[in-house]
Amino acid sequence: MSTEHPKASETPPGPSKRVEAIFKSASEEHKELIREILKEERDVQHMSRRSDIHTKIYDHVRRLIK
Repeated sequence: MSTEHPKASETPPGPSKRVEAIFKSASEEHKELIREILKEERDVQHMSRRSDIHTKIYDHVRRLIK
């Protein structure tokens, strides 16, 4: 079994410069929506069942898009 380490030249995990620029140029309302959706996903990312994650995400979207 090999435990390879990432090469120093590989990009570290996380948002790319393009994604960061898009997020920074978004309205505060959209930034809030993205943050809340990501928080919901983080809360369940290690669970084997995520039965209501989509409902929670839809609720966040509905709240901002009326």
